[in-house]
Amino acid sequence: MCDNVECSWVRGPCFLPIASKLSGEIDMEFAPWHWLVVLGVAVLLFGGKKLPELGKGMGEGLRGFKEGMKGITGNSNDDEEARRKEAEAKAYAEAKAAAEARLAAEQKVAAEQKEVARS
Repeated sequence: MCDNVECSWVRGPCFLPIASKLSGEIDMEFAPWHWLVVLGVAVLLFGGKKLPELGKGMGEGLRGFKEGMKGITGNSNDDEEARRKEAEAKAYAEAKAAAEARLAAEQKVAAEQKEVARS
């Protein structure tokens, strides 16, 4: 039995660590077997097939968060360069679409001219 006043309500010496935590002492030790218990509980809750998906989702979320924070604290030069590249890509796409439209129109006119020539 425990003779300590703080843990007199607890039966047995195996609960002494719990009583010391209740008394205000904080034990910051987190042993490796604690991680095994946490992993075991996660496997029981989510199943072995869901854990990789959850890990991937958490990784993507953290990556997005870091990129967002980088955007807030990043250099303005990086932002300007990104905007310039985006504008160049948009201009290229518009020019390509215009060239394809012009080519289609020329092919249509040529086909109509052939049809008129046959008649």
